[in-house]
Amino acid sequence: MITPDEKFMAALGRLAADPQRLTIEISKYDLWILLGTIQLACRHPQFIGPTRFASENLCRLLGEVLTNNDPDLRLLFAMGWEKNFDEPRKARPQ
Repeated sequence: MITPDEKFMAALGRLAADPQRLTIEISKYDLWILLGTIQLACRHPQFIGPTRFASENLCRLLGEVLTNNDPDLRLLFAMGWEKNFDEPRKARPQ
């Protein structure tokens, strides 16, 4: 009997082997938001392994393209990898 894990791993294998490329349209701002979310996820101490590695590589590649002509955005993107630039959360009023 095939376990759910085996079934899903097989599906991911099929996806990885599929050579078809996708073309999507996304606004630069929406891509910026997505990349910031990936940066935050990559800084989580328990997000490790191949998925994290692939996510960071893709994020850095897309970030390079997105910020290519804007030094301010390039610097801001680089800061997104550094925890010391985080803003502390303010307590919500009760």
